[in-house]
Amino acid sequence: MKTLSLNEFHKVSQNLEEGDILLDVRNPEEFEAARIKGAINIPVGDIPNRSDELKNYKHIYIYCKRGGRAQIAYQALSSLGYSNITCLAEAGMDAWLENRFETEN
Repeated sequence: MKTLSLNEFHKVSQNLEEGDILLDVRNPEEFEAARIKGAINIPVGDIPNRSDELKNYKHIYIYCKRGGRAQIAYQALSSLGYSNITCLAEAGMDAWLENRFETEN
């Protein structure tokens, strides 16, 4: 599994290249409360039915609250043939907020 540290993920989020996307796999209520600027929300349980929405992205950067759901989403997308994915490593939105990185809500 390809992962980035919290600081690396923050740097990527600030400089997304055209065709890249931040994918928040938390539930909609969590997403509405706080999210990384520019992220889209597809809850982890919806990945199998909504993965086609991601097919035109060059690279998908996945995150969740603490890392567990992001890893599940990574595995689900990998099993569907996606190879252009990276996860926020051991942290997640909790660590993002603790570090006071910019959010959108």
